[in-house]
Amino acid sequence: MQSSIRTATILLAALMPIDAQELFEAGAGRSPRWASFENARSEKGGAGRENKTAKGHAFDSLKAGQSVTLMEYHGSGVIRRIWITLSDRSPEMVRSLTLAAYWDGEAKPAVLAPLGDFFGIAHGQLCAFESAVLSNPEGRSFNCLMPMPFRRSARVVLSNDSKKDLSNLFYDVDFETVKHLPKTALYFHCYWNRQVRTDLDKDYEILPRVNGRGRLLGVNVGVLSNPVY
Repeated sequence: MQSSIRTATILLAALMPIDAQELFEAGAGRSPRWASFENARSEKGGAGRENKTAKGHAFDSLKAGQSVTLMEYHGSGVIRRIWITLSDRSPEMVRSLTLAAYWDGEAKPAVLAPLGDFFGIAHGQLCAFESAVLSNPEGRSFNCLMPMPFRRSARVVLSNDSKKDLSNLFYDVDFETVKHLPKTALYFHCYWNRQVRTDLDKDYEILPRVNGRGRLLGVNVGVLSNPVY
């Protein structure tokens, strides 16, 4: 007999050791940038210009089957924060939006996961929580403070894989440009897996074998139990 247990898993691996910066230091060689609908190209001082130097493009729509590039930058840097909120926060939409991130021009994404699962929300069931790197303070937004380094380029994409249009998408991706990264810097990766029905007497594989040097940062597991039990 099979057990109807559904599982959703997020794996976060490979965090780089970034040099700490004191608040009173100027931060030579670093430049903060924000990517948003107001400033899709992350230009320095380029936001707030669509409405006579006031905000005029705080959100946009994302139609069913479409994708939007949240951030794209060519150069060396570190993503410091990703913030997203939606007009439709139903389990269907939160699970059907897919977040992908690509480092240094790679064709295969280093991050590929449903939006909610990436931000620690299993099965699209929003709840308020806070951790060291992920949070949903009021149960209405998604925050990630995980440092994500890149040496040559970075691209973050959000896709609407549902059959419904998303009317309002708000976001910003905050990052800093740097002249160079230390040789010990590790790339950030996220692995997501779902097994709709698990088998008795067979272990569920959280993460396939990974070769190479890195650090396991955390695991998020969601379980839907069989109502029979």
